[in-house]
Amino acid sequence: MAFGAKKCEYKNYVCSLLAGYVWSLAYVFFPSFMEKTFHIPSFAAMTVSELILTFLLLFVHLKFLRNTWLNKIPMVFAGITTVFIGGIDHIALSGLSTFMGISMAVLTEIIIVFLTVINKEKQVEQ
Repeated sequence: MAFGAKKCEYKNYVCSLLAGYVWSLAYVFFPSFMEKTFHIPSFAAMTVSELILTFLLLFVHLKFLRNTWLNKIPMVFAGITTVFIGGIDHIALSGLSTFMGISMAVLTEIIIVFLTVINKEKQVEQ
């Protein structure tokens, strides 16, 4: 998406982002569950839970969701990351800002394609 997002994949970006917010809940609550259940130190619980959840995320999205609207794994991690940065209390605002970023990327791609077509038409006329 660095040079704009494909318009036809917009729903994939948005749905994958929403999946990231669902995964982020597991990333937030699973370490404390492991810490209390298995009586392991906080750092170890966080490390092990992140390894387990990341493996599960990649496995599920690559194996089962590859051909669905949830196939943009970088967007899933973007959702998770914004929750880590903004905190679970600000999940709605994090989602809104990321959604706006995706929309801007798609709009940028549309504008680039439009300007390219206009530029080609001007070159043909000359």
